[in-house]
Amino acid sequence: ARAAVLFGGIPDRGEAPITDTFVLRGERWAPVVGEVPPGLGPLAYDSSREELITLLTTGDVWAFDGDAWVQRPVPRPTTTGGGPIAFDPLRERLVAVQGSETWFLQNDAWTRGPDAPLAGVRYFDGRNAGAGAVVAYDGVNHVVGLYGKEPGGGGALYALDDDSGADVG
Repeated sequence: ARAAVLFGGIPDRGEAPITDTFVLRGERWAPVVGEVPPGLGPLAYDSSREELITLLTTGDVWAFDGDAWVQRPVPRPTTTGGGPIAFDPLRERLVAVQGSETWFLQNDAWTRGPDAPLAGVRYFDGRNAGAGAVVAYDGVNHVVGLYGKEPGGGGALYALDDDSGADVG
């Protein structure tokens, strides 16, 4: 069932993140009772499993099915950093950008993707980490795209797939 989900937040500087989860049921927000992820991370919707996925900075993967959070028994990728994630419904996999590395999560196993196009890209916060970059699925071209700021200014858009990180504009 489709529902609006509110997960976590940071109340004020210096305070611990909130990992509470709420689901909009009718006209009211209902709290989700039970175990929740122990931290915050980027979110993506896995349309093949109908779950909301979060990848924590520890590399742990959690899934929310609309009723409860469950930690997936997935080995951690070797590089984690809270970078952006997106779900690729065509290939039925999660795509994660962690630093200058690309990772694919499919069938509860991580596979490392191409690195070359990401090496020169700086993200919006000036670091070469995933924070500030934008990753999203392009349903027209059927690819996951990464957009980040180039070192000399301007932006770079890359298509992330198995073979390359082709510059697409």
